[in-house]
Amino acid sequence: MTTGGSLDHTGLKRTGLFQSHVDIGAKLVPFAGWEMPLQYKGILAEARAVRSGAGIFDVSHMGRLFISGHQAEALLDKLLTAMWPRWRRPLPLLHDLQ
Repeated sequence: MTTGGSLDHTGLKRTGLFQSHVDIGAKLVPFAGWEMPLQYKGILAEARAVRSGAGIFDVSHMGRLFISGHQAEALLDKLLTAMWPRWRRPLPLLHDLQ
């Protein structure tokens, strides 16, 4: 299981939401090997937007977990809150553990 991410010309990874960040005017910065949005229209405007509406945090750059072996699916089925064998693979996933 991996979060994936494409690479740009500088070698920084980009999340699946990268183009959306660009399209809405994000200021992008390097962060732990990823090209990530720092802010959009400014701190105050963003704070107001989140307080009056909603906010999204792109977590697709956070943590990777690789599980393999002949009992990997059984382990994931025990650890995750949804049944692993029913999902299509490969599947990037952010999931809570029980």
